[in-house]
Order: sequence, then C-alpha cells, then structure tokens
Amino acid sequence: MFDELYPINRGISNKVDSLVNSYQINESEFEEEGIITLEGMSHLYLLKQLKDNLQQRVIHPIYYYQVLVQQEENKKALTFHAEHALMRIATVWEHLFQILNTYLEIGMTPLKIKDNGDEWFIINDFSGSKKENNFKNSDRFLDRDNFTKEVKVKFTDDKNLRPIINLSNKQHWKKIRFYRNSIIHHKFLGQSMFVSKAKTGHYLMQINNRAEETFNHDELLNYFTFALEDIKKALELTFLLFKKDLTPNEKLSSKETYFLLKIKCSCNHRIKLVPDLFYELDTKLLEDEHEFHGIFCPNCLSDNIQILEDKKEVSNKTWSEAFNEYYFNKIPLYLEKKLNE
Repeated sequence: MFDELYPINRGISNKVDSLVNSYQINESEFEEEGIITLEGMSHLYLLKQLKDNLQQRVIHPIYYYQVLVQQEENKKALTFHAEHALMRIATVWEHLFQILNTYLEIGMTPLKIKDNGDEWFIINDFSGSKKENNFKNSDRFLDRDNFTKEVKVKFTDDKNLRPIINLSNKQHWKKIRFYRNSIIHHKFLGQSMFVSKAKTGHYLMQINNRAEETFNHDELLNYFTFALEDIKKALELTFLLFKKDLTPNEKLSSKETYFLLKIKCSCNHRIKLVPDLFYELDTKLLEDEHEFHGIFCPNCLSDNIQILEDKKEVSNKTWSEAFNEYYFNKIPLYLEKKLNE
C-alpha cells in the first residue's frame, strides 16, 4: 500500500529537485537612502519565512504530483497527491495576508477563535519602550474575502498592492478553492459513493465507481501551473512593497504625495530624513532669529545642519511613521538639549 501511494525512484527524485530549483523568487533590493524600521524588518523576516515554507511545504508536493501525472502513475497515488497539493497551495494567500494585515495596519484577528475575555500583555512594543499594554482581539477575523474587501476600502488603487489582491481571485484559484473545500467539507476526490442532496426525511446518494479513474489530473495540473506563477508574482510584489516603500495612500489621506527632507550633519556621513512639514516652521523661526529650529539632526540633535534641495518621496505610511517619531520622540529631546545649553 505504501509503495502504491508513494512511488519514488532516482528518476522521480531528480525531476522533482530540478523543478523545485527552477522556481526562484526575486527578493528585490532596498531603496537607496530608504528608512529601515524594526517593524519593517520584522515583516520582511515573516515574508522570507513564508518564502522558505513555500519552497519546503508547497512547491515540493505540487512538483511531486506533477511528475507523477506526467509518468502516468496509478490513479490511487495521483488522487492522493492531488489532495495533498490542493490542501497545501490553498493556504498560501491567507498566510501572505496575515503578514500584510499587520504591516498595512488593517488589524484583523489572525485566528477565528472566540476571545475568552482574558487580557493579553505586550511588554516590548516596536518603539522600544518597556510598558504593559492591554491587548484584546479585534472583532474582525482575517480570511481572504474579508482582507481583500478591507484593502479595497482603505487604500487607493495602485500598481503594487492591488495586483496582489487581484491575483488571489483569478478563475483557477476559484477552482482550487472549490476542490479544497469539497475535500474538507464533502468528499475525497476519488470517493465513489457520497450523499449529494439531503433534507428532512429525504436524501440522494450518488455513486460513481470510476471517480478515481476519471478525475482530470491534467486540468488540475494546469491550474497549479498558473497558481504557482501567481504566488511568485505576489511574493515578488510584496518584497517590492516592503523594500521600495510602495504602500499606496489611504483613501482618507490628505495629500497625494509625501516627502521627507534630506539633511546633512557633521556627526556622520549619512543622509538623514526629516518630514517636510517642519520646513515652514524652521523658516519662520530662522526669520525671527529664534534660538530654536524646526529642523535638526535626528541622530545627534544638532541644528547646525545643511538642508539639501533634493527631497525623497515616500509613502503615506512611512511619512506618518517618520512624523510620529520626530514629533513625539525627537523634538522633546531636542528642546531639552537646547534648554540645557
């Protein structure tokens, strides 16, 4: 029985390894002078972990199934590994959306479990402060449909995030999800007898003794081929989203474009980035010959800096994070430093 379900030899192994090695995902490069945050690096690690798990837990079963179909192995083995591959590949989108859910600050609860009323405690948040925060589940649970709807409501249409969403809803994915749901909730692919309809006091039993023999593996394999290309594109787009700062604007954002000023300071050779909103304040303070400045080095807090003409365009998300860090964390330190001089 085991040998019948798991055909394996050197030829099959080599073919599967060759297919797996040919499936490469481009992780992209970081934006020059980009802002690297703990939150961004944490989500990038999650994405890399998803990529690794994809290679180990999804790609191998699908390509093993592909080789078995091409070698016309016994039908029992084919339907068994078709089911395995379906269950694996159907998980990928929600695993990716789990990562985007927190990165995009959508905030859906990861698991469909009822909150037992107990409070969670977070000791270290991403700002590095040590404090306890009461933390309770959101009332919104994450699944593919809920997540994609929320993205369309919250963000403007764009060339990066929206294509990721659209890829997950192609026709072959609808067929894959249909097969997966049928296996979980109704019947196995090769099952010959099953209840097809039922109501109180009545039911209809369906029999197909050749179900395992007649299942269309070539058609399913075609769905998998397109699906793997979609997953590759989606992960590459997500790597771009993270590393090139391509998060689209929220529909409620007040501007279409956001910029950070580039400044130089003698404390080191690196270009520093400051929200452009403080430029007008800095100009006004300088005109009044005030001892305080609106723009200073966020590294050493010196206001003896050079503001470069070139500005860096960033996403609404990155600008907001930079503003909050500068306004709430850096300005109080700068004022304290000036008052003590």
